[in-house]
Amino acid sequence: MSESVTIPRTSEYATTPVYRSGQDLVLGLRRASILPDPSDRILEVKQAFEGRLDLVAYDVYQDVNLWWVIADLNKIVDPMTELRAGLRIRIPSPARVRQAIINT
Repeated sequence: MSESVTIPRTSEYATTPVYRSGQDLVLGLRRASILPDPSDRILEVKQAFEGRLDLVAYDVYQDVNLWWVIADLNKIVDPMTELRAGLRIRIPSPARVRQAIINT
């Protein structure tokens, strides 16, 4: 593995500690990014978004790479099987997401 790791600030692993194990770099446990808040919007998943948390993220944040924020907040492990039409999920505001990313 390379000598350094560059993780984009918008990555779900941005706050993950990196450890050296011999010559390898190993990611530690990923920390939760955003906690539930009364300001969260509740969204009922449309049929067009079934299994596609990336599309929900694009619809809300104009960034498909932020799908993990919604998954974390809603404890969704497998969006392909868990994200179904009619499911109500919490959506943190774009401002809260930006603040969480800035503070990493």
